[in-house]
Amino acid sequence: MYNLIIADDEASIRDGISKLIKLVFPDLNIQKICSNGKEVIEAINLGMTDILIIDINMPVCTGLDVAKYIYENKLDIRIIMITGYAKFEYAKDAVNYKVDRFLTKPFESETLINVVKECIGSLESKSSFISRQTESFLQNHAKNKDLLTLGYTGVINIDSLDKHRIFFREKGLEELFICELSFFFDAPFDTSEISANLCGFGEFSCNEFESYLINTNANGFIFAVILSEEKPEIPEGIAKEIAHSFLIFYDINVKYDIGSLLKFEKWIFNCKENSILDSYIAKLRDKRFAHAFEEINEYFLRLSENSRPEFIKALTSKISQGFKIYSQIPSEQESEKNLAFLHKNIVSELSKSYDIIQQIKNFVNENYDKSNISLYNISSELHMNETYLSRIFKEKTGEKFVDFLIKVRVENAKRLLSTGKYTVTEVAHMVGYSQTKYFRTVFKKITGVTASEFIKRSVLGGYDI
Repeated sequence: MYNLIIADDEASIRDGISKLIKLVFPDLNIQKICSNGKEVIEAINLGMTDILIIDINMPVCTGLDVAKYIYENKLDIRIIMITGYAKFEYAKDAVNYKVDRFLTKPFESETLINVVKECIGSLESKSSFISRQTESFLQNHAKNKDLLTLGYTGVINIDSLDKHRIFFREKGLEELFICELSFFFDAPFDTSEISANLCGFGEFSCNEFESYLINTNANGFIFAVILSEEKPEIPEGIAKEIAHSFLIFYDINVKYDIGSLLKFEKWIFNCKENSILDSYIAKLRDKRFAHAFEEINEYFLRLSENSRPEFIKALTSKISQGFKIYSQIPSEQESEKNLAFLHKNIVSELSKSYDIIQQIKNFVNENYDKSNISLYNISSELHMNETYLSRIFKEKTGEKFVDFLIKVRVENAKRLLSTGKYTVTEVAHMVGYSQTKYFRTVFKKITGVTASEFIKRSVLGGYDI
């Protein structure tokens, strides 16, 4: 998808061109519609414009001024200049500033369509050239582009890892560097709306670096930046530009994290380990503890002695981030020589946390009628920290303890009220509320009707409980 700016001081012409472009070129993204040259310069300074359709006579800053600015700043933009005056001086200046086409009003719609097609063809030719440059860059370093995809997917056969190491040593790939840029949305976002532009950001090449979009989801996206030299300032610049572009074009705040600048082999190695660790965590979440250990232990045993401490450190870090429930994590000295010891502790913690949740729920279901029930009472009963219980209950159930307690009390209140045997005050006391007024407020908030109305509907048999 290419980005296009339309600029004319006449609203009717701006609207007409915009409608024509949308109708004939649905894949073109109209980046901005401007009424003067100053607005155009501000827009193109964001660095994403491919085609500019601009009137020559505009207030504040003319079309020729904009063309001159683009020319002097060496910006790669296809310019279609429009004017109501067929003056030679204008055409001469347009040629000097490398304007692609010069159209005189009035012109046929078909004429503009053909000119835009020419610009798109020029851009596609250039894109093909860049692709060839990219291929050459990768061939000069990796000699086998398939190796790049290995790291992106994390799918590397353990048995062939040594073969890859030999390949890298033979080709001198220690001098190829990779850095991951991770971007995070403030809130979940449907990236399908901007998928084409994400790919545009992520598939870029120049003499200094290559960048690829390697992962995207509702919470963010990840780029891999490949460099032939160790220049950490390049990933930093790319990250800032992408974050700024998302704010300007989509009004989306994205935070970013810049990974370590690693040699190619090390990066692939890390990708594989992350894949193994993610699979391990997924199996732990499904309570497939034996399968989790079998998979991770197979990989652990194949590592050299020097790699084991790093792997254990990465494992404990992933586990802490993935579950955040550990009151005690075995020290590295205890665990680095024995993965089974670490796994046993992890499973023990997880099993305990799942059992605790059930114990809390059982306690509430058995004691909801007591007005003094609280997480403090339960923590005393289970001999555990109240803050710890509150945190793991929220993480495992997705709701706060107090909300769960209210839900249990209201469900039991509905059951009692529907019998028609008790007053609202009696039921309030029976489910643990000492104040009837507060019970009425809570009941209506949860069910949407008052307790009295609930009784009437239930007794008449018209209320679904």
